[in-house]
Amino acid sequence: MSTITERKEKNCTWHFERQGGTDKGLKDARFETFKKYPYAGLIRESIQNSLDAVKDKNQPVKVVYEFKKLKQSNYPSFFKLFDHIKACKLYYKQSENDSVFKNMIDTLSDNTLRYIKISDYNTCGMDYKGEYDTSSRFYGFVRSSGVSNKEQLSGGSFGLGKGAYIGISSLHTFLVSTMTPDNKYCFEGVSNLTTHRFKESNGNEEKKAPEGFYDNNNGRPITDPELIPEQFIRSEPGTDILIMGYGNYNEFNKNTLGELSSIKNEMAIAVLRNFWVAIAEKRLEVKIDHYIINASTLENCMKNFFYENKDTHNKKEYCPKPYYETYTSILNKQEGNYKLFINDIPSLGRCELYLSAKTSEPKLKVIKMRGPRMYITRDSFSGYEGYGVFICTGETGNEFLRSLEPPTHDDWSLPAKSTNKELYKKAKQVLSDINDFIKISVQEFYPENKNSMINVEGLDEYLYITDSLLDNEDLVSTKLKDIGKAKVSKEKSKRETSADKYRIKKVQNVKIQMDDITPKGDILAEETANVDFNKDGEDDIFVNQNEYNTNKSIKPSEGEKLKKGTIEEDDDSNKIRIKIPITFRSIAQRINNQIKHIIFIYVNKDYKNCELIMKAVGDDSETTINIKHSSEGYFNNGYLKGISLIKGKNKIEVEFEDDLTHSLTIIAHEIK
Repeated sequence: MSTITERKEKNCTWHFERQGGTDKGLKDARFETFKKYPYAGLIRESIQNSLDAVKDKNQPVKVVYEFKKLKQSNYPSFFKLFDHIKACKLYYKQSENDSVFKNMIDTLSDNTLRYIKISDYNTCGMDYKGEYDTSSRFYGFVRSSGVSNKEQLSGGSFGLGKGAYIGISSLHTFLVSTMTPDNKYCFEGVSNLTTHRFKESNGNEEKKAPEGFYDNNNGRPITDPELIPEQFIRSEPGTDILIMGYGNYNEFNKNTLGELSSIKNEMAIAVLRNFWVAIAEKRLEVKIDHYIINASTLENCMKNFFYENKDTHNKKEYCPKPYYETYTSILNKQEGNYKLFINDIPSLGRCELYLSAKTSEPKLKVIKMRGPRMYITRDSFSGYEGYGVFICTGETGNEFLRSLEPPTHDDWSLPAKSTNKELYKKAKQVLSDINDFIKISVQEFYPENKNSMINVEGLDEYLYITDSLLDNEDLVSTKLKDIGKAKVSKEKSKRETSADKYRIKKVQNVKIQMDDITPKGDILAEETANVDFNKDGEDDIFVNQNEYNTNKSIKPSEGEKLKKGTIEEDDDSNKIRIKIPITFRSIAQRINNQIKHIIFIYVNKDYKNCELIMKAVGDDSETTINIKHSSEGYFNNGYLKGISLIKGKNKIEVEFEDDLTHSLTIIAHEIK
């Protein structure tokens, strides 16, 4: 007669295969991807997986997060994972691993184990087609790495999303139980540890693989519902994922309620920030313990978690409330400055843009989504005020945009041109089509600003600038010279300067058309400056303060031996670099289907043998960009060297490898 424990655990135990090939340690890129925002990453990955597997599109998908405990007395074989973790700790004795292994051991030393249970409903579950069929969703999620088996409209594409689950688990372990609409079941647990040496019950010791599987089928998934442990079996179609152990064991024991409350709040905020459109459209309902977020409670949830009515945060932590108000005001046909634009774009299919005019917002900010209605990214537009929501609902566009996303699904970016020129060309066109649709809609919505120049970071729509205008660039700089110093916040995501007296605004990551100070003819210009921190922790920005000599040209400092604008390897590691105070302007234009940045650099004395470091400035970071061609000096990646800067104005023309326009920051050194 079987014991209660045997009936509960159904003889499941851990199976670690013999290690062959290269050893594996604790570090795993899948975990690192979601390390900064672990619970937000879990919400994004788990909900998009459920939305991908919807069964009845006329009903909402329901995702439930529960916080439960597993008793060691009922599942003693599961807790024997403790022995494998100790063996891992002995195999990898480096001090950098101590805290991770200690938390694992402390977690399994207790009589109970905390776990998060994620359950979805109105989904198709994960199919499993057998040990040697790699096309099933269960195989892709549980038994592989870097494999994605999703349909066209799915949210994920890299097969790396399981890192969001593993990274949350203090044991790097989760269990999966699933049931399909045709009543097929599958269950298995997986643990991602390290290579280790382990002594079996027969006394033999051998090197073990880092991945272990928890089942009663000799290391293969259980498909017979009678053999699945009763606590883990599904009663209706859908999937349960159990994240075994979470948080720091000792911290939790000190303040269990506080730690748990913090996690639940972080998860609720992530649901609202990333999936509010899916919830508003009744595609999704979420329950976090007893807290319900659905179409009926959405407005109150927004008020409870987001107090501001404007978005002043970075892209990752944006405030969804004003965008929600824009979207719902249009759907409810409220009076005011709201409008919906719809267009069937050949490269994308149906696209929607919801716009509102808010005079309290200094820039127009537009968040972007696609088929699953999950937040991807946000862009800002100069010269306009308000909020916008862009959604690509077309199947063609959804599939292609998905392919342009990183594993975290938080951007649409161009693939490497050198890897696939055709894909690069298509991606460039698709992103340009999105930009055009937004630009045309915005200009129609704001007819009073119709002559303003707008541009989105990372997309390349430019006006040609004639040589005569470039030669007369001082017509612009002379008008600007009296602005003097303007102080701005040190925080890059909010850096902006303004001089209301002169009706000129400097906005990060956008192009500014200065209609009131340039000669007739359109000039697309970007004002930028090198900065030094003052004692108050702010940046001092100097915008064209001095009179400049416009008659001299740049001469290479390396003599006749180096050809201008070439790649050159060198070693300046033993030389002294002295930072040079500069001001500069950068103007982007398209010439012969190539984006060229014309950069004017101003200095107050002559400098020889200078090095310029060029970086693209985004909302949240600065990235060095590789140079493809330069009219002066020689270059190595993002470093332009062998430059002589003369007192006054210096002009350099640069082409970058990615062939995009950039808002630049430039750091200059004189090398001695």
